[in-house]
Amino acid sequence: GESASGAAEMANGTSRVTDAIVQVSATSEETSASAEQVSASTEELSAQSEELAATANQMRELADALNAATSRFRVA
Repeated sequence: GESASGAAEMANGTSRVTDAIVQVSATSEETSASAEQVSASTEELSAQSEELAATANQMRELADALNAATSRFRVA
């Protein structure tokens, strides 16, 4: 009676703990995968920012060259 009931409660409790551990493990794996995605996205954004800065610098240089080339012309 009592010992069988106690054993059943213990088994039920152990099963719930095991389920909780499995759930925590799955959540941890999902979090890790999300962190990896964020890291990859951050690296991609950084590369795009560097490319944008280089393009802006080239545009500035072209604007300077255009100003120098057209500085001798005057609108009457």
